[in-house]
Amino acid sequence: MLLTTSCQRKPQAPELTFHNECLSPLAAPPRNQGQAESCWGYSMTARLENRLMQRGDSIALSPWFITRKAYEEAALRAWREKARKVSIRGMGHTFLSLAERHGIVPQNDYPCRPRTRLKDMNRELADLLKRHRKDTDNGKRFLQEVNTVLDRYMGTPPERVQTDSLSLSPQEYYRRLTADMTEVKRLTSFQYTPYHQELVPDYPDNYERRSFLNLPLDSLCRMAEQTVKKGGTVVWEGDTSNNGFYWSEGLAVWHGDPVGPDEREANYRRGRLHDNHTLLLVGWATDNEGRPYFVAQNSWGTRNRYHGLMYMSLDYFRMWTVALFL
Repeated sequence: MLLTTSCQRKPQAPELTFHNECLSPLAAPPRNQGQAESCWGYSMTARLENRLMQRGDSIALSPWFITRKAYEEAALRAWREKARKVSIRGMGHTFLSLAERHGIVPQNDYPCRPRTRLKDMNRELADLLKRHRKDTDNGKRFLQEVNTVLDRYMGTPPERVQTDSLSLSPQEYYRRLTADMTEVKRLTSFQYTPYHQELVPDYPDNYERRSFLNLPLDSLCRMAEQTVKKGGTVVWEGDTSNNGFYWSEGLAVWHGDPVGPDEREANYRRGRLHDNHTLLLVGWATDNEGRPYFVAQNSWGTRNRYHGLMYMSLDYFRMWTVALFL
């Protein structure tokens, strides 16, 4: 028993030092999502901020607003599906869908509340689902009560955004910010379907059934590297439940042999490649032995060794990436 326990113990994080070769500009320091299941919203918000900075606009936007709208839609969806709880898990494109329907607002207009006890709020929402299960009014009364609960825990979201002497709805504001931006690319890499074709990843968080361009693993890695080296950012979705993810130490490293497409595919087929977290790749670095890393921004605040940043090795990227948005 002692031998088995020892073998299953998480390896100690390696002692490394890093040299940042490039870091993309960001309008706000790493935020803390608290108990919200909206890491995808925090990373995509920061990505949009980076795109705005590239054209000279330094605007801090509110991922809390997107989180709020995600709760509104998820609650109504749960009511229609007769579910027992409300979940706002999603992927990067969930942000795009919500922002297109509801818009976005500046951070100062609807600040994040990382200390909000969302688990208590979720229990109240579950009680509402049970109480209104037999309603026949298309969820109207249910949604009214949902918004009352959301207002109490999350604050009342603004209905207008004041900018440049204009009063805009959040939808108008979002469309104004993104009017000249190119479409977000959705990318992945799996061997079980042909490369350079569209693939719908079979993950629960992809409930919208969006497709991704399936690329060879080397191409996926190269595109992410080129993007951050040019001052852009990449939203990374993947698995952080493995024994190479060290939040406190600011590391995401692979402890095994070099990872190729076959090793990655075998890992996926064994059911070990989960989509459970989202990070924002914001830069490129090398360690004290000259090995390259992505610099990633997390959404768990700034209380780790690198004040909210992490260093992700290339083999970690190759093994644990589910999807990219760039």
